Order: sequence, then C-alpha cells, then structure tokens
Amino acid sequence: MLLVAVLSVGGLGVAFGAVRRAIYEEANRVAASRFVASVCMVFAVIYGSSALTMGHNMATLGPDGIASQSKDLAGTIAMYADVADPIFMIGWIAVAFAILIAIPGFFWELGEVVSRYTLVDVWAVLVVLLALGGARSIEAGNLDLVLAVATNRPAVEIYDDMGPDLNAALLSVNGEVQEVKLLDGGFGDVLRWTDGKDGAEGSWTRTHKWTGTTWESDNTPGDQVTFDGRRPLLVAGSQAPALPLVKLMGKIADGKALLLMRAAEVKATTAVPPELGYMQTTFFELNLAQSEPDFVSNVWSNAGDRELMVGPTWWFGEEEGEEPSVYFNAVFDGSGAAGLDAIVHDRTRVKDLVNTCLPTILKVEAEGSEELVESGRFCSLHPMADDFDKEEDISVWDTWRLMAAEVTDVPDPEFTKLELRANKLMKDWLEADVVADRMRRELDAIHWCFDMLRDEGELIEGKMELTITINKKGRTSTAIHEDSELQDSTFSRCVSKRWGKITFEIPEEPELTDEEKEELKKKKEEERKKWERRGKPVPVPEITALFKLETPPEFQDEEE
Repeated sequence: MLLVAVLSVGGLGVAFGAVRRAIYEEANRVAASRFVASVCMVFAVIYGSSALTMGHNMATLGPDGIASQSKDLAGTIAMYADVADPIFMIGWIAVAFAILIAIPGFFWELGEVVSRYTLVDVWAVLVVLLALGGARSIEAGNLDLVLAVATNRPAVEIYDDMGPDLNAALLSVNGEVQEVKLLDGGFGDVLRWTDGKDGAEGSWTRTHKWTGTTWESDNTPGDQVTFDGRRPLLVAGSQAPALPLVKLMGKIADGKALLLMRAAEVKATTAVPPELGYMQTTFFELNLAQSEPDFVSNVWSNAGDRELMVGPTWWFGEEEGEEPSVYFNAVFDGSGAAGLDAIVHDRTRVKDLVNTCLPTILKVEAEGSEELVESGRFCSLHPMADDFDKEEDISVWDTWRLMAAEVTDVPDPEFTKLELRANKLMKDWLEADVVADRMRRELDAIHWCFDMLRDEGELIEGKMELTITINKKGRTSTAIHEDSELQDSTFSRCVSKRWGKITFEIPEEPELTDEEKEELKKKKEEERKKWERRGKPVPVPEITALFKLETPPEFQDEEE
C-alpha cells in the first residue's frame, strides 16, 4: 500500500506541474521542479521496492515466517516461490510505472530547462540525489556484510563448489535416515583441504579470512595461519584423510573447530534462491582431546569403528549389531560413560569422525521415538603420534587396550568359572599369561550370555570343555571338545563370538637359510609320520578352556 501511495503522490505531482506549466507558459521554475520531482519519485519507488522485497523476505524466512513451517528445503523453496516471488515482481512493476510517469514529466522540458537558465536548480538537486544515493549505497553495502554473516556466505560458496563431496549430516534412527541440523554457524577463518596430486601430500589453504565484521577472500597456506579465539571452519571431503585435520586443530588454543557438512539436498534441477542457500549447510563441532584418555570414565574406539570399547574389552548387550543410534546409546547407558575417546590414525577418513561422533552427541529422545536430541556426551579426538612407527611398535589401538587393562580389574563372575590350560606348543609360541588375560577379560560378556540363556528358559549347568586354536594371523577359533560334559552349542557360539574378536601379536618367524629351511621341512615330515603311526593328527598350538557353570539361587526354583 505504501508503494502504491508513493506512485500515486508522485504521479499527481507530475500531473499538477504539467497543468501549471500549461497555464503559465513562462513558468520556467515549474519545468525545473517537474524534472526534479520526477527523478525524486523514481528514486523513491526504487528504494521503496527494495525495502518492500527485503522486508517481505525477512518476514517470510524469519523464525516465525511461513517458510519455517516447512520440514525440508524443497518445501521451503516452494513456499518462497509462492509468497516471496510475487512481491519481487510487484516491486519491478512499480519501478516500471514510475519510469513511465517520470519520462513524460520531464523529457519535453529539458530544452526549456537549458534555454531558460534553470539548469542550476537541476544540478543542485542532482548533487543532493547523488549524495543520498551514495549514502544509500554504503548502507546497502553494510547490509550485505550483515547478510553475508547471517547466511554464512563462505560456507554457501564452498557448498556450491564441493556439493556431494562434503559429509552428509545423516543418521539412521529405527531404520529411517534423518537429516540432522547441528549448528547454524559461528566461525572465523575458513580453511580448505586440497588433496595432493601424483602421490604428493595434500595441504590446507585459508580461503576466507575473518576481519571481525565479515570475511575477505584469501589464499594463505594453512601452515602460515595464526588462529584467534574464534572457531575456524574446516572444509574437507568425506574421503579426505582425517589425521591432517586433527593435527591442524592442535594449533587452535582450545582445540575446537567446525566441520562443514551438507544438511539438506534437493534435486539437481531445483534452483535454490540465494536467500535459502544457507539452509543446505550445517556445522559439526570437532573437539581435540586436551588430556590423556580416561579408560575408567569414558569409552573408546578407533574413529569409524562400529563397536566401542569399555576398558580393555568390547561392550556387550542386546543391542550389539544394531545401528549406531541404538548401539551407541545402549553402550553409554549401560556403561555410564561420560563420553568417547576416539583414535585418529593414518587410515582414518573425515567421514569416520562424523560416523563415530554423530551418534555419540545425539540420542533418541525416548524409547520408540524417532526424534533426536543432544545427549550431553562428548567426542574427543586423539591423533596418532608423529613419531609412531608402524613397523616397530604395536598398534595404537593395542597400546590403548594394554593401558586400559592396567587400570581395570579382571572380571570374576560368581557363577561362571574359567580354567585355561595351554599345550606345549602354545607355551612355546606365545606367552600364556597374555593369552589368559585377554580371554578372562571377556568373562563378564560370557556370563551375560549365560544369563540370557537362563532368562530364555535354557537352564544349563555343568562343565564345558572348549578347544581354542590360534592361527598365524593371531585370530582365535573355538570348538566343543568331544569329551565335554556339557554340549550346549548356543553357549559355545556365544563364547566363540566373544573370543573371535580377540587378536594377538604373533612373533615373526626368523629368516632361514636354504639349508635351515630344508632341515626344518625334514623335521616336520618326521613329526607328521610319528603322529600318523600313533593314529592321531599333528598337534597344533591350542588352549583348552574349561568352563564351570552354576545355576544362581534365583534360578534354582525355576529349575526344580
């Protein structure tokens, strides 16, 4: 309505000036005034149309706007087209009418303005208009700076460039994949990872520098960047190596940074208005560990692993094998852990950080619900040390497992007892106490399996003898001994599942000369023939596990 009023008043003013000019032929000042009034009217309508469009967009896209009623970006774009686009067209139509009114108002007077020496009036007004227009341009420029911050302009530009290469903010909940909007922004410098070519190492480059009010385009190498107190935005494809990213975070005072992710996608043929581009991005806060891992209060794992460790063993429970949103929440609820310590090594990818940390910091609001809420848990990243030698040292993961074993007790369930015996070959091959410790660490999980069988009505009791073999890769396998008193295959499978996850560091065999190899081959052949004469197979490195299972008092009545 205000725009219509401006057009009406301006048009009436031009018409009134034309009447005065027609009645008083010598009204030279009227000619100049008509020119000035026409130009002012055009400026007023242009600024009014701009304000109308901007204000309507703010009302449409604001927290209480109609666009907020949509659940996805495609729906928002449709609403934007239905509501905002018509207003934009009205603004252009108003400008077109203003020009049509203005041109007849002053075009025929230009000659009179020049010949009657009233050009000074026109120039004076034009100077005023230029000053006002300049001030308006500065105002619009400052508004663009604010708009750049509000819509995360660098993130939108990078999203348009990288698109599908970015990690998707997705999490499966009860079999349904959900888009997750994590953070809306709040970052300083923007650094982007570029993969190296022809085997060369990749590098970080600062593409946008935060000035305190907005971002400026930049091209500074990452190793020359000094971080201030504002969290930087790190940009890397999902398949990019994660170790350089985490090491870069070591230069940040508090070890916190944001990772750019894609939050919403539309069909390739759908045009996304510039005002809505920010909705396609979200930001995930990464946290570099500021202390050593706490194996008592926290759970831990390799970044990207689907299973979490509690102390020196994998967590156990009904939710094993479930999707991360279910499994991770069960681990934290069952263990009471405050957060997750994740190892980042040379094979870790950026997507592994997301896959590990996302189900850690989010949880399903209530049982049976699909709504995700913040869990209040943390996900700390621990980079592999620069001096780590994969050929000389045991794995980082195995190092952590040994550290966790030092601060946790070996399980000793009351009604599930285990005795381990190693044959002569096993004692020569590996340290028996190392094997025993690894296997006894699984007793709580095995006892839980035993209780689950009881809960299902299978009241097993007695002694079960299992034969455990370890192959040259350090993996274990189990089988029920033929003379075992208890032959329950379900319990045996449970034990095999737990012990099957155990691996050992097998010492490498020494290099032999050709003569030594031939001598060893002869000894093995003689050993084989000796056991054939006895009618028995050649012994292999193995352990005998003897379980003694007792029925707890609370189950004895049911058994009777």
